[in-house]
Amino acid sequence: METIRRDLAKSVLGKKIREIKILSAKTISPSSKKFLSLLTGQSFINIDRLGKLLIFSLSDKKHFLLIHLKMTGQLIYSFRDKLVAGGHSLKAGNIEGKFPNKSTRVYFTFSDWSRLFLTTSVVSVI
Repeated sequence: METIRRDLAKSVLGKKIREIKILSAKTISPSSKKFLSLLTGQSFINIDRLGKLLIFSLSDKKHFLLIHLKMTGQLIYSFRDKLVAGGHSLKAGNIEGKFPNKSTRVYFTFSDWSRLFLTTSVVSVI
């Protein structure tokens, strides 16, 4: 988890969230509408972890995005031809290739058009 945290910090910190696509609303909390309103336009300013929980601090300094990868979850950062995977390898579960795919639950598009794909089952904003 520490490696995932460090790799993602190099890629996503300071980037403004342009758009969020929710492909599985039951995997996020709070509601989709509230989730989108709390995150769109914000930036991640820090990533911490507590055990297997990743804690993304938001630029409003009032909210946090919490992500738990569970057993098979992944976070995949994509920009141009670069992929940074956190969690299981890109070949695990035959998800190698294009994103979003059938395992993607939520993805973020940043202002520079890079993306962060979540194939995890627990995502929450507090």
